[in-house]
This record gives sequence, structure tokens and C-alpha cells, in this order.
Amino acid sequence: MWRILATLRIDGGRLHVEAMSRARDERCRTWLASLAPDLEYRATSLESVAAALARLEQGPPAPAAPSDLPPDVKAGLERQLQDEHCRRWLDEQVPALGFMTPREAVRSRKHRPALIEVLRGFDNHYERALRQGSQAYDSAWLWEALELDPDSPAKRRRPSDRTPR
Repeated sequence: MWRILATLRIDGGRLHVEAMSRARDERCRTWLASLAPDLEYRATSLESVAAALARLEQGPPAPAAPSDLPPDVKAGLERQLQDEHCRRWLDEQVPALGFMTPREAVRSRKHRPALIEVLRGFDNHYERALRQGSQAYDSAWLWEALELDPDSPAKRRRPSDRTPR
């Protein structure tokens, strides 16, 4: 089951984390510290459900100001987050794969074609983003991590076809 750990927002050079519980907030802070050890923690504020509902009745918040982070730093952080997500995804149960992990699905004749379709979807998303000039994440390394050949319908790579990492 997928759960949202927290919502991250960059505003005025600060990273704001909003979580639904203290436990999720702590998990998110631990995760962020593992990605960016130099990140400086400032404060935690708690809000009751009643206060949150009252705030929502006032309407949406004003749009966030553009980030003060240099574009290369922001892109690097986003890339780290995407890489981390994809590394975890390899070992998470995926509903589209019959609730198998991608590493399990690659060994299953029944689920390997679905895995290949998911990976092709990632590739298509990347290509479409490039054509539109949008930010794009190249997840092509997942094919190699799963020892799959992106040009083959549903075959695993033979050991002699592996490229060293």
C-alpha cells in the first residue's frame, strides 16, 4: 500500500515539510538527513485538526515565491530524490506487477511482460518530457539493474551481455 510520508515545499530558500503525524515527520527528517546531511533543521510546529480545517476554510495559500536555490543545486536535489525513489521501487510491491517487487517480477514469466511495460512507460514519459522541454528523469538504468534488454520483447540479458557498472 502506498502512503504519502510528507509534503515537501521549497519557499524562500527553506524546505518546509508537512506530515500528518509526528512519526511521519520524524521519518521524513531522518530520510532527508540521509540525503542531505548538511541540511539544517530549524523547528517543528504542530496544528490540530480543527485549526487545519479552519485554515482551509480561508482559501488556498498564496503561491510560493520562486526558490532561492541555484538551479544546479535544485536539480541535483531533485535527481537525488528521484534516484532514491527508484532504488526503493525495485524492492517495493507494485500493484501493476501482481503485488510483486520488480526484482521478483523479472524472474516470473507471467509478470515479466508487465514489468517491461512499466519500464517502457517510464522511458516514454522521459522522451515526452524531453520533447516538451520539461524536466526529465532518465530511468534507463533500471533496465540494467533488472538485467533486462530494453530492445527485447520479454527476455532477460544473458550474463555475457551485462555491462559493468
